[in-house]
Amino acid sequence: MSATLDWLLAPPLTFAVLAAVLHGRGTRHQLRLTSPARLASLKWRTAAFYAALATVVAALDSPIDDEATTLFWVHMVQHVMLMMVAAPLLVLAAPWIPIWRGLAVRDRRRLALWYLRSRGWRAARGVGRRMTGPLAAWILFDVNLCRSAVGRCTTSSTSRSSCSAWSSGWE
Repeated sequence: MSATLDWLLAPPLTFAVLAAVLHGRGTRHQLRLTSPARLASLKWRTAAFYAALATVVAALDSPIDDEATTLFWVHMVQHVMLMMVAAPLLVLAAPWIPIWRGLAVRDRRRLALWYLRSRGWRAARGVGRRMTGPLAAWILFDVNLCRSAVGRCTTSSTSRSSCSAWSSGWE
């Protein structure tokens, strides 16, 4: 495959385009129902969502990502972009309802019924309700931040690859 085709089919860009399409469809639906007083808020949320998507794609599917495999400081710039830019923008954007409304009604019903009837998701919903309280979310965020920022990466004897894999937690 060519480099351009590899870039176009990369998961971050593919998911960002899918999210943007669903969000765009849902936002168009929401624009028809929104009062003029709330229109400015909807526009700001939409701008925040697209800025968050652009940040995620820039961090995970650009020359930044290519350099992150060889330069640790660039890898940490990725972390900063995702934690300090993209995450707050996604929270400000609150894109869940527009994305949900971007799906066809038939698909929304099918997904909702599957989610509500699934035994496997019952436990996850219970844990999710406990973790989304303000105190629990704050504690989990702080624990994760300390785990990724402190820990083994503070010693000079560790190699870059094990420190990087440990600090990101997902590699």
